[in-house]
Amino acid sequence: MTRFEFNILPHRHKCDIVFSSGKFIHAINTEDVKTAVYSVALFFVEVIYDEEGKEVVGFHSFEDGFLLYRYARSISAALKDK
Repeated sequence: MTRFEFNILPHRHKCDIVFSSGKFIHAINTEDVKTAVYSVALFFVEVIYDEEGKEVVGFHSFEDGFLLYRYARSISAALKDK
């Protein structure tokens, strides 16, 4: 599956793909939103959760760049804390 193919899927199918075949990488929590990044095929998907409503509210697919760097920094910090 390509990133383009993923992006045109309905919300429910995106959930199915990410949670059945995606590889969880890391999550970042803020006050009311939790984001998690998954590796799916040859791209990454940021999943945005509404903590209050306990539901997935969005997806953002990407291949590299700032979003991946943001998660890399938090993974590095988490490893240093152990």
